[in-house]
Amino acid sequence: MDATPEKMLVIARYDEDVSWVPLYLGDFPFIIYTKDDHDSLHNIEGNFGSENSAFLKFIIDHYDNLPEYTIFLHAHRESWHTGGKIDKIIRNLDWDARGYFNLSPSRMHCYLRLNMTEDQEDRHWGWCATQDKAKLDGNAYKRQAQLTREFYETHMLPYVGGSVPSMVRATCGAQFLAHRSRILARPVSLYQDIYDWLRDCPYDRYWSGRVMEYAWHVILGEDPMEEIMKRCNITGGRLGCDEFGLKYY
Repeated sequence: MDATPEKMLVIARYDEDVSWVPLYLGDFPFIIYTKDDHDSLHNIEGNFGSENSAFLKFIIDHYDNLPEYTIFLHAHRESWHTGGKIDKIIRNLDWDARGYFNLSPSRMHCYLRLNMTEDQEDRHWGWCATQDKAKLDGNAYKRQAQLTREFYETHMLPYVGGSVPSMVRATCGAQFLAHRSRILARPVSLYQDIYDWLRDCPYDRYWSGRVMEYAWHVILGEDPMEEIMKRCNITGGRLGCDEFGLKYY
């Protein structure tokens, strides 16, 4: 970046069509990080860590000249977890509503218990408000909780302190706004450590990506039991707000 803008969009892409970005959000400064595309201005070697490797790469690259506000996005304009077209959501945001908030509808949240013992049944380890069994079934909650606990112990606590929380709640779909002060509250070595872990992770990026969904809000200064923000709370009510904070448009 030649000059540090007040607001920035950071978009994680693999092979998605991103022609919509300049069309609908072109008046915002944006950077697109693309996986395994050597013709890309911002290339990431390897497709690892889902969107998180791109988000971390931006933070590492620009740690000393971050925008005041950064929104971290997927490359699709609309998805099951956005509750509408993301450009319309961004255009109606109160950017200064909080130092951090997730852009997904409030009902899209899940819970994990990180203090369980090996002999306890899978259904006790976690659940989602949407009860989307197609996404998490069988031993998935148990495996997710075990991997998340291991990640907290090894990569989070040395930097953020404290102990592994007994339960963590997070909103699905890692798309969020973060103020510069929240990012800078952690040393750049934390972001580099997590980036390296994602790159060298021994298990599938689906799982590492899920782990990060339960970590970003804590990294950025929120309580492990993330406050679920209704959409009307971050848009001044301009997009409406039902009891789940969800309104399709």
